[in-house]
Amino acid sequence: MLVGIKYCGGCNSHFDRVKFADNVKKQLPEIYFCSVEQAKKVDYLVVICGCSCVCAQTGDIYSKYGEFFVSHAGQEEQLVQEIKRKALQYKADKGSLQKICVGEITGFRKTLTEASIMLFTDVTRDFNPVYVNDDFAKEINLPKRVFPPRLLTDYISAFMGTVFPGNGALLQEEKTLYVREAFVGDTLYANIKFLYFEEHENYYLGTFLTECADLQQNTILTYQSKHLLPKKMFEVKDTIA
Repeated sequence: MLVGIKYCGGCNSHFDRVKFADNVKKQLPEIYFCSVEQAKKVDYLVVICGCSCVCAQTGDIYSKYGEFFVSHAGQEEQLVQEIKRKALQYKADKGSLQKICVGEITGFRKTLTEASIMLFTDVTRDFNPVYVNDDFAKEINLPKRVFPPRLLTDYISAFMGTVFPGNGALLQEEKTLYVREAFVGDTLYANIKFLYFEEHENYYLGTFLTECADLQQNTILTYQSKHLLPKKMFEVKDTIA
């Protein structure tokens, strides 16, 4: 499930809105979160306002399962439980066709952690010192250890196979351009756009473009992929309704 987060302008905030959001995310590791700047279409929308005025507007954001407005820090547990309820509804609805349209854009945010590198090296046995050795990274004039590039595309693939386009999407082809290194501790944003599709008897073949950037909006990679979308699980349209 994809949960969008929108913040108010912060003109009279009485609590740390970003910290509030981070605390919620930590309790819901199975949920994907994104900012509304990344996606105008989400499954559930959380609007975090810093005071009781609740002046933030949702504008043109589409939220399938509704909205939750936060006005004080004491709503953390209430929000967590509400997202869990919406997640159950989302899973139940997954039995119906997943609908996607050409031009649709969504995305997610990911912080690159030490724990992820440890799991990656343990599974792949890829102990390249640029990933695991701080001193080696300094010797070759890198600011930090490099985060494994292949793992970045694995994160994208995981999102595409479970959220957008969704469950049942089968990767057929991929082409990645790594523009610059990402480092341990970086936070990256991935924006995924549905470009076009070919229709076949029992499936669609969809082409998607993902652009991944850091917080300074430096492009880290571009990832173009083709996914087989079975007609038993997907309904694909040419344009966004």
